[in-house]
Amino acid sequence: MNLIDTSQAELLPVAALAGEFVLPESDAARDSRAADSSERLAFRIGPIGMLCAPDAGREVVLPPPVTRLPHLPAWMLGLSNVRGTLLPVVDLAAAYGVERETALHPYLLVMGAEDVLGLLVDGLPVIARFDEKERMRGVPPHPERLAGHVAGGYERDGVVWLDVDAGWLFATLGNASQLERE
Repeated sequence: MNLIDTSQAELLPVAALAGEFVLPESDAARDSRAADSSERLAFRIGPIGMLCAPDAGREVVLPPPVTRLPHLPAWMLGLSNVRGTLLPVVDLAAAYGVERETALHPYLLVMGAEDVLGLLVDGLPVIARFDEKERMRGVPPHPERLAGHVAGGYERDGVVWLDVDAGWLFATLGNASQLERE
């Protein structure tokens, strides 16, 4: 299996089809390798930063066309075809009641192995390393729908990064009816 570093400036289409993409590390992650730090998958939803286990994301793609299905909540955008796999697409900003960060390009973060789910996020997700000194005391303020599922948080450059269990995120967003009852 060929691993492709997405931080390369240009990638030939043939190489892209033949490999598996690896999320790029942020500069902060490369600079900080201390034992008291935590490596996480980091992505933005408007003013909120979210963190999951580094292996929670399967791939990142530009948002493909989405087919809307009837009777879905507004935040469940519909179904999309990503390399022959149909997957539900969730607008995280709409699901959690926050405004999108228009200065950042939207991406689709694909999560899951057998069952897959696409999360529309703001900006390119990265693998980032957060130091213990960036950890916030207690659980930081967060959207009500995340209540009870935020393990903690970090603050970096004025952005609060919520540490969320990817399994719970995947399970609740994949079941639209469950989230509507919460």
